[in-house]
Amino acid sequence: MLLCTAGHVDHGKSSLIRALTGTETDTLAEEKRRGLTIELGFAYTSTVAGNRLGFVDVPGHSKFIRNMAAGVAGVDVALLVVDAREGIKPQTQEHAALLGLFGIKQCIVVITKTDLLALDDKSTQLQSLVIQCTSLVESHNIQCLHTAYVSSQSGEGIEDLKSYLFSLADSFTNISANGMFRLAVDRAFSIKGTGTVVTGTVYSGEISTDNTISLLPSGHLCRIKGMYVDGTQADTAVAGNRAAFNLTGIETSQLKRGDWLCATDQRTVTACTDVEISILPMHTLRHWQKVHVHGGSDMTPARVSLYDVRSIDGGSKAYAQLVFENPQHCVVNDLLVLRDQNALSTIGNAQVLEPHSSRKKEYRANRSTVLRLSNCDNTDEALAALLKNTNQPIDSEEFRQSRNLKQSEFIELPSYISSFKTGINPPAGTKAKLVLSTGSQWMLSHARKDELSSSLLQAVEDFHQKEPFKAGIKREILLQQENCRHARGQLVFYCLLHSGSLAQQGQLVSLPEFKPTLTPANQRLLDQLSKHITADNLKPPSLAALAESIGIDRELLSKRILPLEESGHLVRVAENRIYHPDAFKKLLETAIELNEQHGDQGFEAKTFKDTAGIGRNLTIDVLEYMDLRGLTRRLGDRRIVRQDH
Repeated sequence: MLLCTAGHVDHGKSSLIRALTGTETDTLAEEKRRGLTIELGFAYTSTVAGNRLGFVDVPGHSKFIRNMAAGVAGVDVALLVVDAREGIKPQTQEHAALLGLFGIKQCIVVITKTDLLALDDKSTQLQSLVIQCTSLVESHNIQCLHTAYVSSQSGEGIEDLKSYLFSLADSFTNISANGMFRLAVDRAFSIKGTGTVVTGTVYSGEISTDNTISLLPSGHLCRIKGMYVDGTQADTAVAGNRAAFNLTGIETSQLKRGDWLCATDQRTVTACTDVEISILPMHTLRHWQKVHVHGGSDMTPARVSLYDVRSIDGGSKAYAQLVFENPQHCVVNDLLVLRDQNALSTIGNAQVLEPHSSRKKEYRANRSTVLRLSNCDNTDEALAALLKNTNQPIDSEEFRQSRNLKQSEFIELPSYISSFKTGINPPAGTKAKLVLSTGSQWMLSHARKDELSSSLLQAVEDFHQKEPFKAGIKREILLQQENCRHARGQLVFYCLLHSGSLAQQGQLVSLPEFKPTLTPANQRLLDQLSKHITADNLKPPSLAALAESIGIDRELLSKRILPLEESGHLVRVAENRIYHPDAFKKLLETAIELNEQHGDQGFEAKTFKDTAGIGRNLTIDVLEYMDLRGLTRRLGDRRIVRQDH
């Protein structure tokens, strides 16, 4: 079990820990000289039954509130320490507020320096103070488990308090290995002969020696060579432990307070996150107000972007975005504490609802409704709400990471989910700009997937009936219909292509079995041209030569060929050059082969010319046509083939 102290400066927090454990937590020279706690201190002891009890001693001075916040996040129970003579002071109040804002639900009120009270009214003073302290913690939704009266100097009440804490530790069962491993780093240093050492509180999951872990937000990988848990050497650390890791593969200079050590498959880092903000009484928070955000062991500046209101009054809640100055790691249900721009007073807290938020206008539309519906601990219910109320398909891996679920905790997708694995990327410049990496698994509800599939297929079929002479509908026109303007519609479109339910030739989309019909006149023209434009001819005659061969005016031929182009029977790569579709397909296959050979560097026009065996001018015509149709993309004097051709 892990406890922390809280309370005003000079109320005896460090002395209490020393009396309970025999450990001096003020270890810095400046702390000893000033008699003042500046940095976090740590102490451990064991119960008779062998259970470990850890203490985090925090500074009480208002100047070091950042250090205090870094120490209390993630602990199980707090010790609210109050001087019997001075009673509740400003930092007592702020520390109590911080405990509640960080989600600490239980505390023990410890009245110190009781030996200095006058004997004649000692009982009355203590009783009155306890009532005040109990009322204070309960106002922040913290349960007072026990009240103790002690003197660290005389030893009065120390053994009774220790006995109670031991009993509490022996009955404590709040340790869980659920979720991916996360540890908030609060110290990093180097020990001669040992190397890099970090300490922190384990927030979730479990980890063992020799495991590889990831440093966030940098993503640097390192390995645990050895560990101490709650002050003793160990092989495994679990949620709720204080841990010290000896790391290899990383230098001390690469680590700092505020970093996270996480399982390697936890990669959630964000610059903007959706939250529900709760404001303390007597405070107000305005839209786009600058704040300091305390989360884990870190503090970072941020802006608050409110969704539906321009300000939040004390005691109220609202949905908002936190826009961080620096990238942060956080997951769903993390609690972040907000302090004002000057970091002088605590404003409230923010519960993380969606780590990966967006500043785009279309994302913000109706966002509060989505957050309200998905704001629940039940993963299935939250996922169902997101799928129903957002226009974006959901990346299952990103969703799993944002909720900090192990693979084993998210191995079965709910029955109402359709999932897609695809390496097809949509063209650059599409409205949604999806990033569909190979192997990504995207999720839609069955109902939405079926609705979008039917809508797309029906739109293509309707076009064929209306325009039977054309080879297909232009892709950009198809994707502009109402149901398909958003990312999930585009995802279904590319999955229909991938499965063969739709076919695409250049920019034209059709049903796979569709064959455009020709008028008798167009069929006669095609028969005439087919004698000169064949599937194996990569150097077809010019338009002028064709016109002369079949005895027709060049300008008239140019106009009459248009229906044959639209129906897909011919491919005009330039005004004066026309290919048989199969011949053009061979040229495209040549480009694909060169792309595979040269990779991301692309291939040059000369290389294409030499491989295809066609002239320079014809090469330029063919490649520029491929660029125009989105089949290739030019990079300087090189080209790469687009994956969605």
